[in-house]
Amino acid sequence: MLGALLGIVGFGGYGRSRLAGLETFVERSALGDSVYFQVAGAPPGVSPSVSFKGQLYSPVNSEPQEFADTRMIRLETDSATGLSLYKPEPPKKSGSGKKPETGTFLKSGPGEFIKVGPSK
Repeated sequence: MLGALLGIVGFGGYGRSRLAGLETFVERSALGDSVYFQVAGAPPGVSPSVSFKGQLYSPVNSEPQEFADTRMIRLETDSATGLSLYKPEPPKKSGSGKKPETGTFLKSGPGEFIKVGPSK
């Protein structure tokens, strides 16, 4: 009886020590990301760019596209700027007849993303 009680306490302690490693959550989508790429304020004729891990990225177009934050998958996050690169989640069904959006995006506001590409 005492052995069974010690066994239960021992397994409980072992499980408790592994708890932090077992309950790890990583958000892969843009949900909750509050670091935005600002396009406004750039001088006329100058395309704003951002350095992302040593690579310069510039907007492909200046109009943000609307996507649900939950549909955008985070590719990488730059520790220096806090910005993240995203790609759209592939559609579950392709029966809509609409070509799925591809490319790399930076978040410019809640539910808004600007398509970017490497600067030349």
